[in-house]
Amino acid sequence: IELEARINRVVYLKESKAKLAIFYFSVGLTLGFTYLISRWILKFRRKMQFNIVTDIEEATHLIVLNCDNEEEIVSLQKQLFASDHLDIQEERKVFISKIFANDLKCFKFRLVKYIYNQVKGQFAPVYFELGALTKREIHHGFGEGFKQENYERALALYGSNQTSIPAKSTFGILVDEVLSPFYIFQILAMILWIIDAYVIYGSVILIISTISVIITLRDTKENYARLEEMSHLEMDVEVIRNGMKKTVSSIELVPGDVIVVPENKVVPCDAILLNGSCIMNESMLTGESIPVFKNGLPYTDTPYNPQEDKQFTLYGGTKVLQTRFYNGSNVLAMVYKSGFDTVKGQLVRSILFPRQNKFKFYQDAMRFLMVLLLIATIGFCVMVPSLLQQGLSWWAVIVKSLEVFTVCLLYTSPSPRDS
Repeated sequence: IELEARINRVVYLKESKAKLAIFYFSVGLTLGFTYLISRWILKFRRKMQFNIVTDIEEATHLIVLNCDNEEEIVSLQKQLFASDHLDIQEERKVFISKIFANDLKCFKFRLVKYIYNQVKGQFAPVYFELGALTKREIHHGFGEGFKQENYERALALYGSNQTSIPAKSTFGILVDEVLSPFYIFQILAMILWIIDAYVIYGSVILIISTISVIITLRDTKENYARLEEMSHLEMDVEVIRNGMKKTVSSIELVPGDVIVVPENKVVPCDAILLNGSCIMNESMLTGESIPVFKNGLPYTDTPYNPQEDKQFTLYGGTKVLQTRFYNGSNVLAMVYKSGFDTVKGQLVRSILFPRQNKFKFYQDAMRFLMVLLLIATIGFCVMVPSLLQQGLSWWAVIVKSLEVFTVCLLYTSPSPRDS
């Protein structure tokens, strides 16, 4: 698993109906301010909506600590799973049955599916494990393709061969942008200025902020559209199941399927070439325009190693320029990785979930912001009694005192793009 989807720790949570009722009541009571705090501060959301539990059977959600030591809350899914006859080797059937016990607990984190291993008592990413199988055993065990019942169970375990990024509506992007602390502070500042008769000034800031949000929304939608165009791939492929050749959508492929390698087409998944040879264009992944020659997996007693045996591996997103098999039969390959587990899928994930770069400049800017907040707080405390002595009403005192924060903080606050 690449670094962006790696997890360091998992904590079990159970959604509390009593806490949820109190939370929704507080949201209405505070006119949505409690909801904003729960969006910005994850620990606040956890305490307001969940209880920490130790038994995974009670858990409904999980806290996932990622590689950057940041926490995220994900939903825990539970589904029935029949592991009988899923694998070709009897000892591996028994092992899989012990792991899942017909009850598959899983969650998705950054497009990677994790399942609960009951033997080890921990979550692990789902991937097609060939173990210590030799190249000869791969030919004998997987060369004839799946039976239909095996395919259905594999589909429940690995999921479909999808690399389309999750859809995000225009309204969803707009909400994420506007409900950031930066824009909420701007909105409150504009309301304060308009109340204090700075109508023109507040209106100008409102227009500028609206234009900024529209530009950000447009750029985000265009980036999503380009990434979707690059990542999405669906095509008809020939697959061997129950010993017969049939045409299916590439989305239906699962690890272990045997497919006919399509000539002059893009490979829809990572696969191990079982016979014949191929000339590949891998420029989409490597940037190299020189065609790469691939050989069929030999019948040897050495284990298959994906890092060392790249000459036998076809990668999703690369194009097959030519196939050749001397007996005139079809060139076959076994699906090894599908969906976002492929090399192409990992590339898409790295774009969607880049690692957070903590620049020293940004850290210094936040320290400077804290100093200004302290100065504004001192100014607020000094202005309140001073304005009261001038005989102003409490409402006028509060409005004019709060303006100190808008003067000090508004133009030094980091925007969502900066953070």
